[in-house]
Amino acid sequence: MHITKLYIGDVLFDDPKVGLPRNPSALDIEWWYEHRVVEYKIPGYKDMTQVTSNHVLLHCRINIRTTDAGQARGKENQENGDGRNKFKALQNIIKSTGPYIIKSPEWGDDGHPMYLKGSPKFRQVAGEEDWVGVWSLEFVEKYDGAEAEESPAEQTPSED
Repeated sequence: MHITKLYIGDVLFDDPKVGLPRNPSALDIEWWYEHRVVEYKIPGYKDMTQVTSNHVLLHCRINIRTTDAGQARGKENQENGDGRNKFKALQNIIKSTGPYIIKSPEWGDDGHPMYLKGSPKFRQVAGEEDWVGVWSLEFVEKYDGAEAEESPAEQTPSED
């Protein structure tokens, strides 16, 4: 099973036009919103909760396996194969926080501008080519406050 047409920036992963074996494919993609709720411990009473933000940010975690599709296409193509090229593209992606446009079919055609978050990882397994392994990338929605809507408390009443 492949998750098709995943874009990170202008790099397309698992392009159906490449033919079989398609390379690399996202192993899984997780999308979530993180709601900020603080819990206050009140001795002798029921604990209190407070929402600290009415707006939430979209998060995304992508695990991608770069594979050695060169074997299926001939040993001479391994060094310039799709897996090696996507490995190099991912190396460049993890060097910058972005923002990157993340596009996945079920999450909007326009994509989401997102920053690369935390520590992106590449896990290599012994016995495979150097570019074969699993990448783990986490992104968070780009929101620099410029598109902020006025909260109801900040809105000025209209004069009729």
